[in-house]
Amino acid sequence: MLQRLSVLPLQNLAKTSGFVLRRPRKISLEAFLQSILLSLCQPGLSFRSWAALLSALQSNLLSKQALHKRCDSRLRAFLQLCLASLLGTFMRRSCPSQLWEHFDRVLLQDSTSLALHPRLASSFAGCGNQCRSKLASVKIQAIFELRSQSWLHFQLGALTDNDQKASPLILSYLRAGDLVIRDLGYLVLKVWRHIAQQGAYFLSRCRSDFAFFDPQSHQPIDLLELLQDHCQIDIALLVGVQEQLPVRLVALRLPAKLAAQRRRRARANARRDSSLRPTKRYFKLLDWTILLTNVTAQQLSAQQLVEAYSCRWQIEVLFKSWKSHFQLGKLPAANPIWVQIQLLAKLLAVALLQNCFAPNAFSLVSQALSPLKIADYLSRLLPLISASPHQNWLQHFLYFCRYDSHPDQPNFFQKLAAL
Repeated sequence: MLQRLSVLPLQNLAKTSGFVLRRPRKISLEAFLQSILLSLCQPGLSFRSWAALLSALQSNLLSKQALHKRCDSRLRAFLQLCLASLLGTFMRRSCPSQLWEHFDRVLLQDSTSLALHPRLASSFAGCGNQCRSKLASVKIQAIFELRSQSWLHFQLGALTDNDQKASPLILSYLRAGDLVIRDLGYLVLKVWRHIAQQGAYFLSRCRSDFAFFDPQSHQPIDLLELLQDHCQIDIALLVGVQEQLPVRLVALRLPAKLAAQRRRRARANARRDSSLRPTKRYFKLLDWTILLTNVTAQQLSAQQLVEAYSCRWQIEVLFKSWKSHFQLGKLPAANPIWVQIQLLAKLLAVALLQNCFAPNAFSLVSQALSPLKIADYLSRLLPLISASPHQNWLQHFLYFCRYDSHPDQPNFFQKLAAL
């Protein structure tokens, strides 16, 4: 695993960030990053413990005071550069599934939030509670490439930075032929237009308050009235009063039991969040799965679009693995710089581990590895893995981290490869 760090220009990154001004004599950059990776297994790592761990990994002894002095904005900048360099370095072979044969990459963008101590509210603003107390949260924006199973981007921000604000972020990583799959929180029609102009594709669910127009007459179309007498619709429309963006709308009627479950969930969400005021029209539209895209029918059929959109859930599973097994939410309570340093360090470790220990599952469908089991295994054995780099750990992963065999319940990669 640590051999992967050797491809990074650590000295140049350290000097560019200001973390080191000359060749470091007391700290080995390789040992420093190794100690950061091992900190995944010790969420409550003190400066004293960290200094002892770092001293054990290099030839020089280092005091906790000397280490504390280095934990400032320059270390944060160094970790940011390392993370960006790492994310831009590694890509594995692509998934051979016919579902993606018309797309170069499949980009999933999503976010996850972590609660912080209230005293950090001035640096990481969160939402207030019922007692009007200030809360603190940090939000992680992430972009994951599905075909190569690689992370492309991480960004830290406040909870008040909503997903719509982060929607244009995808444009910096976009290439012609890419397919972007995101949830409703990122839905911005102007961004969709930019995606289409760059020769790429978007796929998203539909908002109930969108205005639709006929492509020829430009007359308004009532979506609910259009859907009433159909079980499935695949039609070209214009969306947005101002944008008038050409889209393909695909709608499939749900079974009555599933539609009723959706409505119960929507009512429960409205009771928890008073800002949500679902209308009768909204509840009626829950009878359908409605998707908007610029992907043509020749590229993906209506049913394939639904299957493609369901792949978005893999990024949610990966977020869960971080929080459950890498203790991502256990962060300092006082220093905002130290919060960012620990988060960047953990994201650097996550990106490295994902690349090293999540082999190309699509070429090993019968032995596909579970992201949750990988995270659990690593959280328990990472120090031993680091200490024994010559051990054949892949064999261990294929044995202990594979999905359980359930013929009637195919795992994510089996479903994807079968499409």
